[in-house]
Formats: sequence, C-alpha cells, structure tokens
Amino acid sequence: MNLRDLIETPYQVNRLAADMLTTVALFADRPVPGTALMQACLPGLLKYVADSGGSLRDAAKILKHPADLVAALQASAWEIDDGVLDSLKHTESGPLLRQWSATVAALSDSPTISEELERRTAQSVSEDQDEEEEDD
Repeated sequence: MNLRDLIETPYQVNRLAADMLTTVALFADRPVPGTALMQACLPGLLKYVADSGGSLRDAAKILKHPADLVAALQASAWEIDDGVLDSLKHTESGPLLRQWSATVAALSDSPTISEELERRTAQSVSEDQDEEEEDD
C-alpha cells in the first residue's frame, strides 16, 4: 500500500492510524503495550512515510530504530509532544518499538487487513469532503 496515493489530508492520516490501532487491539486479545505511545507517534510517522512515497512496510522499518523514528517525526512537521520524543530516546523504548515494527509489518503483509485499511482510508476522503462542505 503506497501511502502517498492514500493519504491526502490530516483527517485521513488520523483515520488510518486509528484504524490500525483498532485492528491491533481487536486481534491482540489483551492490552497491547505501547498503544498510548503509538497513538502519539503513528500519525506523524504515517505522514512522513506518505510524503516520502513509502508504504506501511517502510513505516515498520522506521519503527525498528528509535533514532529513525524521532528523525521521521521531526521531519513530518506533525505536532507531537516533546516528552514523547524524549521518551523515544531512552533505551527502554527499543524493544517496544521493535514489537510495534513487527505488528505494522504484519498488517502490511496481510492482504485482507491491508486492503481493509486502504478501503477505510479511501472512504474517509468522501467523509472529509462532506465535512468541509458542511463547514462552508
């Protein structure tokens, strides 16, 4: 899934991130460590990857390395709390990020899940446009 073709607005970035986190929660059968951290980081990471023409697989690769994630978040110009960026620089974040990297890679590799995420994000285009028209 090429994110550049899929994500056009901040609403779509947030929608894809929320759908990914919901999908993980549904399949996990237990609370997933690091969900709060991913809620803060995933939108900025997805925006960065989309802007650079990457895919979910690329996002998974970035998640493996805290320094790469911090650099991507800073380059994305997505608003993120400095405390979150600082927490990513601690050694404890490494194993957690590698776990999330594997999770995002699994989402990317599953055709059914990947297609559903793509469908929902594409559907959000019309929802986003409807909201903009109502605001006018």
